[in-house]
Amino acid sequence: MKLLWKIVIGAVSVLLVLYIISFFLPSEFHIERRMQFTADAPTIFNEVVDLQQWPRWCPFDLQDSTVETSFSADSRGVGAWVRWTDTRRSDGRITIVSLAENKSIDLAIEFGAVEPETGPVNSTFSFAAGSNGSMVVWSFWGEVNGPVERYLGLFIDSQLGARFEQSLADLRNQLESP
Repeated sequence: MKLLWKIVIGAVSVLLVLYIISFFLPSEFHIERRMQFTADAPTIFNEVVDLQQWPRWCPFDLQDSTVETSFSADSRGVGAWVRWTDTRRSDGRITIVSLAENKSIDLAIEFGAVEPETGPVNSTFSFAAGSNGSMVVWSFWGEVNGPVERYLGLFIDSQLGARFEQSLADLRNQLESP
């Protein structure tokens, strides 16, 4: 009986320490990926600002046959949105909240049932013209509120970063393939 009591006290102590440590973990996450394109900034901007084009290259599985998507009447520009419903994961919505023509697009992302734990999520595409094409920078950031979410936030970049890289590569291939 004493051994069982020691195990219970030990487990509770470990959980308590992990809980306390969570308050010292970052309350925000940030992912950023960049890729050089030979296409010019206006061409890339026009592809990204049209949300109906996203299923061809987007990391949020909008092309998945189990995901139902709907778009705002105007799929381009400030206020345009795409909404998805996925029975296997969370529903969500991406809305264009601001843009600077051929320079940047700011997005607000809502992830349905998980948003209370993650807080608001934002994303920005930046386009910089250069002598050999354009540099595209895709940033994704938000808050992680609860103790468990703060631990999970430590792994967001390693879990999603490769999908962002692949999506940028897919976008580049979409625009630069003959």
